[in-house]
This record gives sequence, C-alpha cells and structure tokens, in this order.
Amino acid sequence: MRGDPIPNDDNVLRYARPNLVDGDDVDGGAFQKRVRDDEVEDGLSINWIEAFAGIDKDRQISEIRRLFRLTVKKNGRFAELPVGATIAAVLNEIDGLTIKEDPLDPDEENGHEADPSHALICGTPDPTTDSELAETVGDMIYEEHFMLCRRLSAYWRDARMSKLLLRCTRAIVTEISYNNEF
Repeated sequence: MRGDPIPNDDNVLRYARPNLVDGDDVDGGAFQKRVRDDEVEDGLSINWIEAFAGIDKDRQISEIRRLFRLTVKKNGRFAELPVGATIAAVLNEIDGLTIKEDPLDPDEENGHEADPSHALICGTPDPTTDSELAETVGDMIYEEHFMLCRRLSAYWRDARMSKLLLRCTRAIVTEISYNNEF
C-alpha cells in the first residue's frame, strides 16, 4: 500500500543512467535526488523486487523489467540494494531515511500498466540546499553496496540470455545490453 515501509529484509533495484556509470562502477550521484524544472524529487525512484511475491527472483526481475517506464540505455546499470543495509549505511549522516511503497497507477495514454513494484527512497538530502551532504550520502550508499563486495555471477538478461553481472554479498549491478526489447 502506498506509503508503507518496505521490510528491511527485502531488496530494491535502482537504475543508474549511463552518464553515472564508468565501467563497472556506478557514481554516487545515482543515489541523489534530481532537480527537474527547479523542483526536487520527492525521493529516489526504485523498484521493490519482493512486490511480486510467490515467484522466483528471475521472474520477479522480469516483471520489473516488463513494467519499467524509463528508457534503459546500453550502458545503464541496475543496482540491487538491500533495504536494511541501505538505511544502516547512512544512519550516522542522516536520520529518517525510509524506503516505502509508491505503486504507479496505469497510464493508458502512454501505454503503461500499473506497477506495484515502484517505490521511493525518501529522506535523502536536498541537493539544492545541502549539496555536500547529498553527495556524501550518495557516495556512502555507493560505497556500502559496490566497493566493499565485488563478485561475478551469471544471473539474468534478455531473451537471448546474454549474462553479465556484478554480484556483491549485499548488492548487484547488472549491465544492460539493450538489443531489441527491454
């Protein structure tokens, strides 16, 4: 239900645009709120993997990919973040970080189905009023989930199953090679 916290034992995916990716590294800017038309985002848009209960993880991620509303670029990455560890990673800098449900309603005009997996990371600093703290918190999330643990593992990909993935004990970054359909 909209606004409900996502359990600490669950996981979310955050898409990092190619300009925030360097090889296998994702810039901490992927974990900062963006400013559009002088408006700061309410939170970081993410997708809750366990929103699709009762099916295996490959199918959960396939559902997220099917309902995803952004254009995924060839060198973009998805980062899997464990909810509890993400909150703990920034606790010394900010209090009140929450990860909550924010399902999207259908958008018939643009051909989008409802997306029950959409969620938000809320409580990150406003980059227009405290850019240094916003950058610090973004980097802390990055460091917690990408620098400390790097292990390769085959996981999932498109219908051709070309697999490349960076798997960490608490995070994954998936290279998306955008061939045909997302």
